[in-house]
Amino acid sequence: MRTYSVRTGCIAPETLSMFSRLVEDFHAIPDLDPVDKVSCHAVCRALAMKHERVACVDGWFSAIGHDHSWLDLGGGIIADMYPIAGTAPFLVDASHFMVPWHRLYMPHPTLLDEGGRSREHHERVAYEICALLA
Repeated sequence: MRTYSVRTGCIAPETLSMFSRLVEDFHAIPDLDPVDKVSCHAVCRALAMKHERVACVDGWFSAIGHDHSWLDLGGGIIADMYPIAGTAPFLVDASHFMVPWHRLYMPHPTLLDEGGRSREHHERVAYEICALLA
C-alpha cells in the first residue's frame, strides 16, 4: 500500500528534490535589463535546458486563456516556476482529470508560433539566462 505525506501528498521524493534544484536556479537568475525580457516562456526554457529530466510546456493557464509556460516533471506533476500573478515557484499535481489543477494548465505546443508571438525571442532570452546559471 502506498503511503502519503501530509506535507508532500503523493509527490515522489526525487521529484521534490528536482523541484528544490529548480527553485535554487530560479533564485540565482539575476535581474536582466530591460526587465521585460524575462517571461515564463524564457525562464522555463532556460531551466529545462539546464535540467535534462524536465520539459518546458507551452500552453494556456485557466479557462480565460493566459498564455503561459511551465515545467513538466513527469507523472502529471507541474512546476510553475514563474506563475501568473504569483510570487514564487510552486508544484501542483495535475495527474488526474478530477484534480482542479489538471483543467488549469492546458498544453498548446504551437502557442508561441501564433498570434504575433515570438518563439525566437523567448528562446534567445532563455539561452542568455541559461548562460548566467552555468
